[in-house]
Order: sequence, then C-alpha cells, then structure tokens
Amino acid sequence: MKHAPLWLAVLLSIFLLPSSVTGGMIRTSITTRQIVTARGAIELECKVRNKGDATAHKVRVSLTLGDLVKRYDGLGDNPAGGEIRLTETLMDPGLLPGRYTAVIRADFEEQTGTPHHAFHFFEIPYRTAEMPGPGLPLEMQTRGPDFNRKAFWAREGSVALSIKNNSREEIRLTAQLYLPEGFSSKTPDRVFLLGPEQATLVEIPLRLESEGKPLNPYHLLVGCDHKDAHHSWDLKGTIQVEEHPVWSKAYLVLGGLVMVAVFGVLLFRRPRSPISAN
Repeated sequence: MKHAPLWLAVLLSIFLLPSSVTGGMIRTSITTRQIVTARGAIELECKVRNKGDATAHKVRVSLTLGDLVKRYDGLGDNPAGGEIRLTETLMDPGLLPGRYTAVIRADFEEQTGTPHHAFHFFEIPYRTAEMPGPGLPLEMQTRGPDFNRKAFWAREGSVALSIKNNSREEIRLTAQLYLPEGFSSKTPDRVFLLGPEQATLVEIPLRLESEGKPLNPYHLLVGCDHKDAHHSWDLKGTIQVEEHPVWSKAYLVLGGLVMVAVFGVLLFRRPRSPISAN
C-alpha cells in the first residue's frame, strides 16, 4: 500500500509520539531561627527549602512582626532540592515587651506562571521579663465555614471569632486572617474595641475559589498592645469543602408540594362541561 489512509496516519502519530511529561510538584518548607540579644536586637535566620521535583520561580519573601513588615524581592528561582537563605538583624525594632507571633510568607510561581504562596508562623518572646503584669484575661475561639462545591450559590462564607473580655478595662484588638490557597478575602484584617466584661462575635468574609481543597487550615492572629506590653494569639481552624448533591429530602418534599399546588390550580381552572336540559 503506497499511501496509508488519513485516519491511520493520525492514529500512528498519536501512539508513536512520546507522551507529554507531566509537571512536577513544588513542596515548600520554611524554617526559622531567632535570637534576641541583651540589647534588644533580633537576629533572624530563615530558610526556604524546595522539597519537590519542580523549580519554584520568582521567589519573594515577606516578614510580618507586629506592625513591622519587611519584604525581600528578587530572590530568583528555587530549584528542586534547593534552598534560599535569608539573614536579618533588626537592631532597633521598636517593639514593646511581649510575645509576638511572626509570619514568614513565601510567594513563588510555577513554570507556567501560576502563583502560589506558603506561610510559616513562629513565636518571638521579646524582652518578656519587662512585661508589667500577667497575660490578659480573654476567652477566644474561632470557627471556619463549611462549603459545598456542588451548591453553586454557596461560594461565600466567613471565619468567625468569638471573644470575651473578662477584665474591667477596655481593650483594643487586631485580627489578621491568613488563608490557604483556594480562598480569598477582601477584608482579612479587623480592628475593634472590647469593653469591660464584654463579649462579641467578629466575622471575616471569605470566598471559595476553584482550587479549594477538602480540608484547609487557616490562622487567625489576634494581637493587643496593652499597658506597655504586647500580647498575641495564633488561633487555628479548618475550612471544609465537600461535594454533596444539592438534592435532599427537603428538596424532594418542596418539589412535591409545588407539583400538588400546580395540579390544584390546573384542576380549578379546568372548564366545566355545560349541563344539558332534559
């Protein structure tokens, strides 16, 4: 046969060409080591490791410590098995004595340009011997939302913070929500006052995006500067994403009632046959 049919040539090209190579995975691990010197300086070392088998491109790192934010851009690429090391000495950080929850955020991209981020939370006890008194008498609890991916109308939710002030003084608090990939919030930060012996519920709205996973841990950092001392709490919770059919007994009952109502309307509107005279 001199010329193979067109369909045969297409099949041969599909099966004989090498299969496409699937993209690798980027697995980011962040570790920190910190020392507070006798003069109040903070010596910080941070390592961002890539334990995956694909390169993390355009790595950027930021440090959040109280009101202090420092950014480290242009760190380049982090290959598979690679490590990016940062060192920083904060000579005069301007921090009150207290226990701080610091946050390292690493941003990077896949080869295709898809962005990703990873967080690392750690505590820095800063000159705690100079704190004027014990911790604040606060009760706090957080709760994450549950999403059903198959319910197209339920893409919005909120992370709730219930908090009670057991002291006899007014306290000013801040709340910062750190979300995993697959979720977004237009207003992740809150500032609010809590009166003496007052309880309140703070809700921070968020949205489920297409890449949200079944179980998603989040961090809600609550901070307070009170009586020349800093206090912070790292509250952890989980956002659940499930996939359940929207049909349930309630929908079936509602559908049956609608059908009965429609049938009744049609029955009453049915024209009556004329009565013939004998």
